[in-house]
Amino acid sequence: MDHPEVKTFVDWIKTKAKLHLLGSDKKYIHEREIWWASFGQNVGSEMNGKNDTFERPVLVFRKISDTTFWALPITSKAKKDIYSHFIFTNKNGEENAVVWTQIRLLSNKRLIRIAGRLSRGNYKKLKQTVGKFLGIKNDDPSKEGSSRSPVSVAEDKATVPLQYTGKQ
Repeated sequence: MDHPEVKTFVDWIKTKAKLHLLGSDKKYIHEREIWWASFGQNVGSEMNGKNDTFERPVLVFRKISDTTFWALPITSKAKKDIYSHFIFTNKNGEENAVVWTQIRLLSNKRLIRIAGRLSRGNYKKLKQTVGKFLGIKNDDPSKEGSSRSPVSVAEDKATVPLQYTGKQ
């Protein structure tokens, strides 16, 4: 295939292999932090990284383990009329947007360098927005990273609990 995107995908595969084999997951992260991460060359309307390392700023939305977290990509092309953009002002006074509908699980190996931190107030609003979209009730949204218990499905009389019988 002689399509220009093929080279980009091949370059990303090489970068991804280096991250996997040589990258360190010994980076200590905290929710609300903004990092530059190797986000990759993705498919369809998924957000891509830029430059040789396919990097993009991401918000550490939820730390899952010592080596993984939910990442929300950030764009400098903030659009106020798009519901999936959570607009905030960065430390340089510029508007950016967290694109919360593009949530992804990332490995710490993808992290390149820390760039800043989202304010507590903005983080709280963002958590409420994402939680509402996902149908998650958060009894105490002020507690960052404290909801480690299983998420319950909203009560609905038509909802039948799933049961594992062990049979295929």
